[in-house]
Amino acid sequence: MANSYVRGSNPVWSFVDLTGHQFDDTFYMFVLENTIPYVPATVYHTVSGTPWSNPIQFLANGTLPVDIFWDPDVVYRLEFRQGSTQSDPLIYLVENYSPGGSGDTPVDTTAVATDNQITNAQFSLISFNSPYALTSVTDPDPIEVAPGWFLNLTGTGNVTLERVALTSTLANPTNAPYALRITLSGTWTGTPYLSQRFNENGMLWSTFTQSRYVASSVTARIQGAPQNISAQMYDSMGTPLTTVLASTVVTDTFNEYTDHGLMPATTNTDTPPDAWIEYRLFLPTSVDIYVTSLQLLTSNTANNFQYIQDSIERQQDYTFHYYRDSLLRQQKECVLTGWDFGLNPWQAYPVAATNLASFGYTADQTIVIQQAYVSGAIGNNISTARASVVNNYGFQVASVTANNQFAIIQYVDTATIRAGWGKVFSSLVKIIAQLQNPALTLRMKMKLIYRTTLPGAVSQTEPIASWSASGEPTFAAGWTALTAENDPTYLLVNGANELLFEGFELPAASTNLMTLGVVIYTLDSMIQSGTPDHIVFNKVSLVQNDFAIDVPSLTFDETLRRCQYYYETSFEPGGATLTTGPQRSSIVSACYEPQNAYFNQGAANVSCFPNGFGVQYKVIKRASPTLSIYSGASTTVNRVLAFLNGSSATGQSETDVATFYTTFGGNGVYGFSYRGTGLSTMVGPISSSTAATAGILFHYIANSRLGV
Repeated sequence: MANSYVRGSNPVWSFVDLTGHQFDDTFYMFVLENTIPYVPATVYHTVSGTPWSNPIQFLANGTLPVDIFWDPDVVYRLEFRQGSTQSDPLIYLVENYSPGGSGDTPVDTTAVATDNQITNAQFSLISFNSPYALTSVTDPDPIEVAPGWFLNLTGTGNVTLERVALTSTLANPTNAPYALRITLSGTWTGTPYLSQRFNENGMLWSTFTQSRYVASSVTARIQGAPQNISAQMYDSMGTPLTTVLASTVVTDTFNEYTDHGLMPATTNTDTPPDAWIEYRLFLPTSVDIYVTSLQLLTSNTANNFQYIQDSIERQQDYTFHYYRDSLLRQQKECVLTGWDFGLNPWQAYPVAATNLASFGYTADQTIVIQQAYVSGAIGNNISTARASVVNNYGFQVASVTANNQFAIIQYVDTATIRAGWGKVFSSLVKIIAQLQNPALTLRMKMKLIYRTTLPGAVSQTEPIASWSASGEPTFAAGWTALTAENDPTYLLVNGANELLFEGFELPAASTNLMTLGVVIYTLDSMIQSGTPDHIVFNKVSLVQNDFAIDVPSLTFDETLRRCQYYYETSFEPGGATLTTGPQRSSIVSACYEPQNAYFNQGAANVSCFPNGFGVQYKVIKRASPTLSIYSGASTTVNRVLAFLNGSSATGQSETDVATFYTTFGGNGVYGFSYRGTGLSTMVGPISSSTAATAGILFHYIANSRLGV
């Protein structure tokens, strides 16, 4: 050591704290050696000696005493703390301070540590519909409770999750707006823990040669008798690295619990992206606990740190990594047809409120099934309608004369869903509830169902075989049900509701006929009392994406075209009927001489026979459809209306149409045609002294929907 000491280079001796206030005599400088374990180093009152006591107190004016002399050959570590112990907050850190330098040693480390490394520290975002309960589950998969957070359980028991809004009356020391409430009971054989993983790096906060400290903080309270919690860091090889919260008693009052641990030099040989470090907060096996304001900071010092408050907006900004793949790479195209209901064409059904039979198609691609249909009393339970313009022409379901539960269903055909098997899908359901009895519960859920063959005809037991006492549907044989992540149940409120169903994992395809179904259903009956309950479905998306997202609306003509892939009519959409709207016309014959097969212009009393007609569909069909022909004057199937030279045919009345010949040739996905003598019983032979033209008027329905 040198025999002569020097004053340190300036300016390093006057500071303001982290709120901008000048230091005073409550602050201290700790002089330490610059290498781990950072033991105290000696400085002096005079050029020749007389050691200072360590730490050195600041003066009341916020400066250090002038008589501090240093060894010019030693490199120091300086810690500036708000208090006289090393457990007090570290405000500034100066590493590699060389008093014999040129005088320009900067105060370049002004943060006590890294930013909080925990994502979603105060649970402003959650991944379940609060409250969420599981009963008598055994060894469940890790439960994603929030972006970044998983609850890990082993054994058998019950779990309830709830996000609780906090108020000042709870004396929350970190002013967190929310806490995660976890209630556990049962026979959990392993220690439950809440975890957050830091991916793609197994050497976080340490290297193969160096160690760093990790300080933790958690605010918690227990409902009931005090119990212990603790926290540790683990790596991807399953190695416990360090304890960052020693076993600590938590009481029924919110307190902040802090601790730290030294991360060892790493021995993790896993390579990215498989390598990771994980924080685990261990919980009692039977507990009712609130946790919030979780924090992990790293530093070169063995210190505890209080939670550094930031805004909810900033916390959510730090979740980009969680949503990145969904935002940048995953699909945004909806696989459903016609469920942007304001654009649904209602091709064949009246848009006014109509009592529904026990089951059946209503709006395009929309099947409705009642749970408590009264046989023989058609539509006494549920009515469907296109809602008013006030509700954006949504799909309205209302109770009629009895309380009832219902489901709306859409089948997605094999070609449309072909590329989706083995992928993750999510759905956003937008509805408006008009509940006349809001004190009573009305809950709604969603499931996806699939089968390896085409579905059978929709019926009172297909695809829903029965309804349980709990309100859950049991699906018919051949169908397998899939649930969203955490299988959320939503309690509807009056007005707008947005229901999120995320993380449906579709199986890999095993046949080329695999069919997907979407089932949205109520768990409780709508109430018929006074003004009946109404539910208006505005829009439902189903997207190959990890998260429920809205999708752009199509134009009306594009929505109509996609609906016509399943179902097409000759008349105008929007509630037209078989006896309204302009009919299709077809010239089926011109007069000719049978021997010469050319038009005989002006010949007297030439006989003509209609020789067929055809139609090209507006849109190629999903499969060869069921085809029905109607006269336009009645709803009797397989009839057409005959005419001759623009008037009703000889011997025929426009209202007295003949039976249509029912054998078709070329009835396929592109259109249909007919040639033959069957029409001669209807409009011919035609006798005319002048050139004559025979024709027909008709409507058609081409139905290739699934389940009919």
